[in-house]
Amino acid sequence: MNEQQIRLRFMCLKEILQSLSIPNDTFCIGGYTDGGICIERVNDQWMVYFGIRYEYDQLASFFLDDMDDACLLFLHRIVQENVEFSQLQEMYFQKLIKKRLKHSS
Repeated sequence: MNEQQIRLRFMCLKEILQSLSIPNDTFCIGGYTDGGICIERVNDQWMVYFGIRYEYDQLASFFLDDMDDACLLFLHRIVQENVEFSQLQEMYFQKLIKKRLKHSS
């Protein structure tokens, strides 16, 4: 997966969370935040974890090719009580398809 594909996925995550009015201090995309759910690339895998005092409370790790699975788990962990997983999947993949079409033209 190249950097453009990663950026597209991160933009999708951010837009979905904004559309659901999720506070920015409850998550971090591409890095660490204390007291929030994080997704980032660590060596040869994607990590989804809860940041606690600069430590990782790991929820899951994924191979680099499984970034979409990592993104979906990240979304689900943040909004699990407000939105059904199937709705998150639909939102995520619709946004991703739109962004791919926009960037390919």
